[in-house]
Amino acid sequence: MGQLFLWTNRVDRQTLDGFRERYGFSVPEPLADIHENLPQEFIDYLHFFSLDEIVEESRRYLMMVPGLIPFAEDGEGDMYCFYRPWMDSYGAVPCGIWMNETNHFLPISNHFQGFLIWWIGKGLLDAFGEQDWEETVKILKLVQQSSHLEEFGVIEGPPQGPISWNEQLLRVDVDNAFSLTYSAIHGFARSGISNAIHDLKRAQAALPQFGAPYLWEARLQAMRGHIRKAHDAYFNHLTCPLFSNGFHYWTQCGDLQVPESSEREAFDFLYDADLKASDAILLHPRVDYLHTHDPDDYQARLELSEILWRQGNRAMALTELENAFFLESWNEDVAGDLLERLLDSYQRHDRPYEERQCGRLLKRAGAGSFFPL
Repeated sequence: MGQLFLWTNRVDRQTLDGFRERYGFSVPEPLADIHENLPQEFIDYLHFFSLDEIVEESRRYLMMVPGLIPFAEDGEGDMYCFYRPWMDSYGAVPCGIWMNETNHFLPISNHFQGFLIWWIGKGLLDAFGEQDWEETVKILKLVQQSSHLEEFGVIEGPPQGPISWNEQLLRVDVDNAFSLTYSAIHGFARSGISNAIHDLKRAQAALPQFGAPYLWEARLQAMRGHIRKAHDAYFNHLTCPLFSNGFHYWTQCGDLQVPESSEREAFDFLYDADLKASDAILLHPRVDYLHTHDPDDYQARLELSEILWRQGNRAMALTELENAFFLESWNEDVAGDLLERLLDSYQRHDRPYEERQCGRLLKRAGAGSFFPL
């Protein structure tokens, strides 16, 4: 890292160490560069939080699923977050959008550099055609320069649109799960269903816990009559955490928009398609239970979590407990109890960072601080 302007301050080493101690990974270098090379007033204008705010979690909503770490916002209520449980073996942590209206988390990239390239492109798309277009380009170029991303040629001129922008993103961030999914669902009529499914499978490999690529693969497999493959994809979608299934709530998908729970769509297809799903899928304890219970009822998710725990499927039991929290975390009357359950479960799963985060959130809940401080 190195200072870009004389009027900025160096990032405090104690703050960087505090971040790593609290979350178990280092501040990504491009984010540290932004804080080191740009004045705080400029960072505030971009809606990035200070490193101290990130470490203290002072801008975090209690209703966010544990593991989410907000570092910026979009100015309209949504927040940009890391999701620590998906950290890879190299210490890179996926980044994405927490959507305040639905509580979903939409992962964008497996690493902060890819996210920042996407964020700059989104800024260009949002500002194109507006009176402050030229000023926005200057600001985004400054961000690009401060984070040492000039080599990627992110800002080359007015964008042609979201589809072409995501295709450009994939040239510099080849495993961007969001862009792979976006390009597949918006371009399958042009490029063909087979090519679209290929991109969706690349997205699945890049981020296996992201529910959207499985959902869209299932739809496309069904469209071309490959019912068994559609069953498999819907089942894989059902195994993903609920909070990461919000792709269709955030993007413009036209007639392919899903008006109801994507899990309900999966169950309807598994049981009602011309060719019924295999017993291996239908007799799976999760599918079998939720088919006869309301998948949007948090208490049903709690009961399912207990069933799975007794059966020895502890990883999926934890996922169902997180699903219960996702469904009901807006409810202050039960959020504390659900956090207590998660605290105990993270302890039993040896998840110390999420365990400690739950402890901090419970203190805030006990103090009546349901919303950011």
